[in-house]
Amino acid sequence: QALADAVRNEHGKDGYVVLMTGTPAPKSPLDWYSQCEIASPGYIREGDLAKFRNRLALVRKEEGAAGGMFPKIVTWWDDENKCKVCGVTKDQHQMADFEHPWEASTNELAKLYRRMKGMTTVFFKKDCLDLPEKTYEVIKIKPTVEILRAAKLIAQTVPAAAQALIRLRELSDGFQYKEVETGKQTCTLCNGIGTREIKIPKVVSTVTSEIKESDFDLQVVTCDRCGGSKQEPIYERSVQPVGSPKDEYLVDLLDECEDHGRFIVWAGFTASIDRLVELINKAGWDVLRVDGRGYHAFPAEKTPFDENPEALVKLCLDAMDASHPKRQDLLKRFPKLCFIGQPKAGGMALTLTASPITVYYSNDFSGEARFQSEDRFHRAGMDANRAAQIIDFVLLPSDQLVI
Repeated sequence: QALADAVRNEHGKDGYVVLMTGTPAPKSPLDWYSQCEIASPGYIREGDLAKFRNRLALVRKEEGAAGGMFPKIVTWWDDENKCKVCGVTKDQHQMADFEHPWEASTNELAKLYRRMKGMTTVFFKKDCLDLPEKTYEVIKIKPTVEILRAAKLIAQTVPAAAQALIRLRELSDGFQYKEVETGKQTCTLCNGIGTREIKIPKVVSTVTSEIKESDFDLQVVTCDRCGGSKQEPIYERSVQPVGSPKDEYLVDLLDECEDHGRFIVWAGFTASIDRLVELINKAGWDVLRVDGRGYHAFPAEKTPFDENPEALVKLCLDAMDASHPKRQDLLKRFPKLCFIGQPKAGGMALTLTASPITVYYSNDFSGEARFQSEDRFHRAGMDANRAAQIIDFVLLPSDQLVI
């Protein structure tokens, strides 16, 4: 992170470090040593990996579980606010009772980037490709009284913060997942016996380092999963629709994009995508859906290709590519085509340059998936004379929190 910050501080937030050694991208600062040695042997003046590691991090020797000593990295020297002796930040150092005074360290990771000048070159995407600048817009949508009431109820009744946030994201997308009991099965904890054996430690008069089976008694107890009934319930996840004001805004944007006939929507849940497919089909648009279930095409009206789903998906993918040689024929075949995807499933490798607009109906927590999904339409082949507009829908504060 410190290396990335050093690049951005010098070259701006759009700076990239491009490694030209043919080796994988470094996953830790120590990997840069190997990268540099491959590109230019002897370039790193520390001479060996151990000395290089000790320069970049606070290292202490610790005893391993199997015996023997090994060097453990306590902290990276990536912040001058860390103590040079113990690696603790200044604020934590003042609160704790340390025998040594706090002493500022050196940000060695930031210096590492400067040390590699001559071996790295910074390129900008805008200098390599003739593309329009991305423009970002957040549409803040007023929630209904019913949604606000439901959001308040979720916040008050769901004890775990992470689970509450997921429930609020579902609510914002117009649905709630529910677990519905659909039957019974043999208890998987007790294997249908209704009881199980647990080990109870004996009271011993002497304590030894070696623990033996004879130190325990076996006690039969009622199975805490099935309560002795020998069966446990089977649950299936169902979707309870509640509706969302975001739908109306999405339909309005679809109407504005009818002239060029291409549109991209991303959503974070399978149930969200189910709702969007139905909504956008009803608005008269053909849909190409990509999520964890795979690639599926949903024409707004029945077509001869319905009997060959794979052929229809291939045509839809070609139709979303602005540089496809048969673009005009595909535009006649699909005058209004919308791509709907989940960023992790559909955000890699696809070319969706035919649309000048991308809408995030909802987001998930994967930053990589978000950036990759943005670049599905902002890449080579896009019309440089058109906009590259990215819109986020925000209905609840939780939506903004995820962004």
